[in-house]
Amino acid sequence: MKTIKYIISLLVIGIFFMSCEKVIELELNDAETKLVVEAQLSNGEGENYVILSKSGSFYETNDFIMVKDAEVSIQDHEGHLFDLEEVQDGVYYHANLDGEFLNKYTLKIDAENKTYTAFSTMPPLVKIDSIAVEIREGNGPGGGPDEESFRINCHFQDPPNVDNYYKLRILNVVTGESEFTIYNDDYFDGKDAELPIRGASVFSGDSLVVELHSLDKANYEYFKLLESNGMSAFSTSVGNPTSNIEGEHVIGIFGATAVDRKPLIIEGLPFEF
Repeated sequence: MKTIKYIISLLVIGIFFMSCEKVIELELNDAETKLVVEAQLSNGEGENYVILSKSGSFYETNDFIMVKDAEVSIQDHEGHLFDLEEVQDGVYYHANLDGEFLNKYTLKIDAENKTYTAFSTMPPLVKIDSIAVEIREGNGPGGGPDEESFRINCHFQDPPNVDNYYKLRILNVVTGESEFTIYNDDYFDGKDAELPIRGASVFSGDSLVVELHSLDKANYEYFKLLESNGMSAFSTSVGNPTSNIEGEHVIGIFGATAVDRKPLIIEGLPFEF
């Protein structure tokens, strides 16, 4: 399990550079260049990063202009301060920062003579009970009717009498490709939930990690918008989505996220893990 965790920590940064998303024509502001902040803190030592880049016009290519030499820190509600190190151009990281449930965190960024701040409280952890795999026909790489792929369903118990927000994510450990689906608990508050990761086709022999992210409301709204517009969380051409980053000419999100994950290798059917 430690090996899996090490791989995941490395892929958090690697997947950012491997993502390649299509451009969707939407009625979004085609305005000035903005700072794009993608910042995540989760439970588990080393599972955090801040990525700083500059946005282009929404209709420009999805090239990344990384923001270097920024000062980036995260502070918890008890006053513990962590200064993040720039591990490669525009990517900031702290190896010993371990997020804690129900802790409120403050992100501060000083970049190009401007200051930006954001706040996020990590929700309680909701654990994956099991993962079910079922056949999807006609969804293979060539799209033929005889090709066989599989759909992933995640089962968990939703806590009652509180608003909960989730991101279900599947990561291919070999290719670094990932898909996510966003949910709230409006229709299953306090109940057993079994939810699919929509849009994710996996195949026999795939080595995967299934993740259940518990989000705060601001992060839910941000990722829900990206999901509905078919965009990656790391797209620089995001127009003007909702953001919890305070400052001038900035978009993006900072999220303290409680994550439970299970490794999964697709073998035979039927099975549940």
